[in-house]
Amino acid sequence: MNTLRIASSLEDISSSIGENETCFVVFYADWCKPCRDFHQTLEEITKHTDIHVVKVSVDLFKEYAMAEPNKVSSIPATVVYKNKEKIDRFVGSQDAKILKEKYDKSIESTEPTPSV
Repeated sequence: MNTLRIASSLEDISSSIGENETCFVVFYADWCKPCRDFHQTLEEITKHTDIHVVKVSVDLFKEYAMAEPNKVSSIPATVVYKNKEKIDRFVGSQDAKILKEKYDKSIESTEPTPSV
């Protein structure tokens, strides 16, 4: 089942990471134009793939966004988790093809990649 969830609590974030083998955690802000554009891509990709996405507002969860292992300094920022371990991260709006490639790579991956 594919999902695009907007976190309303820290428990939402943790459960999304824990419930899904691979989960993209996207840090965003409503006032951020690239974030709004990226949201449209996220909606589209979750309709046509098994990618699970949880969006985290940096305005609501600033402490979480700035904490280890996230270190969000630019948005939109995406942290990819596999089996509750951080395996990748990227900053900026990405197109659906690149997201699908990152998802496919995460499925093939068996070990976390070095932190970026």
